[in-house]
Amino acid sequence: MGSSKTASPIVPDLEQYLELRPGLFRCTFVFSLGPLSLPVATFLIRGHPTEEGGHEWLMVDAGLPPLADKIVKSVEAILSHPKDTLKYLCITHAHMDHTGAILALLDRYPECKVVSHPEEKPFLCDGKSFKSCVGDT
Repeated sequence: MGSSKTASPIVPDLEQYLELRPGLFRCTFVFSLGPLSLPVATFLIRGHPTEEGGHEWLMVDAGLPPLADKIVKSVEAILSHPKDTLKYLCITHAHMDHTGAILALLDRYPECKVVSHPEEKPFLCDGKSFKSCVGDT
């Protein structure tokens, strides 16, 4: 299901979506920066079937920018029916490890709508820096 990459026994959903529960999928990517390795997970939720035979999908979080191409490829592997659509991309918060592939996903799925809390809009859309917030650097 998904990638040609063999899943790691430690991270069974490494760079490929794994169905955790019926209709709930997780994919974990490992971002390495020197000696530091950071696991970054994204989730897909399969909605009800459409009349055309596909499904509407919801994605939660969009990983880091350097992982954008891998994230899009992993999503494409799951949304394999020609009538599957990524309807919503829900961003839990606007930190870089949750927003990195938004633009790549919107390029691939232009009908997708991004959903977030209204207080995240300045960071997602207006370029506001987290350094401007007290307590969140």
